[in-house]
Formats: sequence, C-alpha cells, structure tokens
Amino acid sequence: MTGPFHVLAHCTTSFGVLAAPIFWLNWTFGTFSFVNTSKELAKVIELRKKNPELRRNDILQNLIDAE
Repeated sequence: MTGPFHVLAHCTTSFGVLAAPIFWLNWTFGTFSFVNTSKELAKVIELRKKNPELRRNDILQNLIDAE
C-alpha cells in the first residue's frame, strides 16, 4: 500500500476494525490515480523549466523556482 491510504492505515492501526474502510478504498481505487497524476505533473514541470514563457504565478512555479 502506498500514498495517502498508506498514511491513513498507519495512523489508524489502533482502531483495528475501523480501518477496514481504508483498506477497501485502497483495494477499490488503488494507487493508479496518484501515479498518473505524478507522471502528468512531471511533464508540466519539465515544460515550465524548458520554456520560461510558460511560467505562471502559482504554487507549482514557486516550488520549481525554489529548487
């Protein structure tokens, strides 16, 4: 298990049965959406680094500039 479901599962280990919905959500949705999002975001980051005209005034640009 990876991603936010992994974090929630670790935070709720003392809840036992109450953590079952988290495991069900991970089984149902999986982590593919996070993988796809990170791949697309990597493309946007590369485009912004290569072409200064694509700069925008947003959080992503601030993170790129801070790198």
